[in-house]
Amino acid sequence: MHLDRLKEYRLEKLDDLTIAELQKEMEDGVLTSEELVLMFHENISERDKGINSIIEVNPDALIIAQALDMERKISGPRSVLHGIPILLKDNIGTGDKMHTSAGSYALKDYYAEKDAVVAAKLRKAGAVLLGKTHMTEWADMMSEDMPDNYCSRSGHINHPFGDFYIGGSSSGSAAAIAMSLAAASIGTETSGSIINPSDENSLVGIKPTLGLTSRSGIIPLAASQDIAGPMARNVTDAVTVFSAIIGWDAEDEITVGAKPYESYDWLAHLKKDGLQGVRLAVPRHLFEESITANELDLFNEALDVLRSAGAELIDPVDIGVTEEEVGDEVQYFEFKPNINEYLGKSHPSNPIRSLDDLIAFHNKHPEKMLRYGQSKLEKSNATSGRLNEPEYVEALKRKRLLAGERGIMSTLEELKASAFVLPKDFGGSVGATAGMPLITVPYSFEEENGPFGITFMGPAFSDPALIEFAYAFEQATDGRVKPSYK
Repeated sequence: MHLDRLKEYRLEKLDDLTIAELQKEMEDGVLTSEELVLMFHENISERDKGINSIIEVNPDALIIAQALDMERKISGPRSVLHGIPILLKDNIGTGDKMHTSAGSYALKDYYAEKDAVVAAKLRKAGAVLLGKTHMTEWADMMSEDMPDNYCSRSGHINHPFGDFYIGGSSSGSAAAIAMSLAAASIGTETSGSIINPSDENSLVGIKPTLGLTSRSGIIPLAASQDIAGPMARNVTDAVTVFSAIIGWDAEDEITVGAKPYESYDWLAHLKKDGLQGVRLAVPRHLFEESITANELDLFNEALDVLRSAGAELIDPVDIGVTEEEVGDEVQYFEFKPNINEYLGKSHPSNPIRSLDDLIAFHNKHPEKMLRYGQSKLEKSNATSGRLNEPEYVEALKRKRLLAGERGIMSTLEELKASAFVLPKDFGGSVGATAGMPLITVPYSFEEENGPFGITFMGPAFSDPALIEFAYAFEQATDGRVKPSYK
């Protein structure tokens, strides 16, 4: 494609085409993967100035795209992701020329020895791993005072829509896709880190049931909650990427629950009538004291859309637990042994071998590393690092009971409801604690706080049903908004 035509295509079409539509363009010979990478590179160059969502671009992206174009000519596409550029959060390992640092300057020179399983699955499907994205340093395990838009490796990230809260910790994965710097991205979540920034950037984010995607090769925070998931401009793209990264991993025992879904047809759940006859519960106590009046009005409008689409709403309900009760003490217990194991197994050239080493590095370079302190790291390091401690075992049991059996599960069963519906990312920590799936979908834009979406939260392995609800809502509203570019 001629350069002038490529620019015209990028400006007029690239922001709105789905992954399937981009794939068809390549199949029809209108576009190549190399040209697609070039266009996204140009978007990064033009749109990421002053935003800072990309922490590193894959230096081999064009070479990979060229090879995939040749492979297409010889044997056809591997999947719908063949030649499609995807971005990864900076805590997802890649065995290539890109670093993996969790946003930390302390790991700025660190290379993972091999791909994380989710990255390997994307490569196997033919995706081009375009680069790594900004993230809240250590997935927000650095300090209570650190804002979600900061990491020591690349500084602050700004919101592409203006002076709004950007969300975290997958902040760059969200901002980049809001600006169409790739077709989709992968974020990770321990508690809210996919759903929150997706909502704040008018994206669809899928936080899967714990165990549907592998944790292997991802810099950990808390193993009992860590999960990777897609962030995309629409439900169809999110589900397309989701289906590629799901599956059992022999190195991650928690993924045994993913075995039945390895050849599952996830796209079959993209149903316009997916809300017809569905019972949804509205736990207002999780958000009514924190939401603004304008946001509440938007949420109530969204509930009317759900009713019009055939859903029956049980409003209000009380699940018997608040996000404050769930707490985060389990994360402090788990981070120390989890990160010690990861760093201890890293390449011998990496001088940071433990949490002790990390804290010592920060203390040695306070101007660079301690702008906001390291209170969370210190709190975690003060634990024994043993996960048989009675205090930890009891805390984990209590959290899962509150969020799961006595909260989400018991309420839904009692009400004979399929899922909860909430504004923005409210309730996310409750679902994350219980390992439950969540999907957020854009709805509108609120002048005071920016993009506004709603979130569906259901019991474990209700991901197919949540996809149906999210898709039907999206088709009824088309609520995604796009940034304006100067």
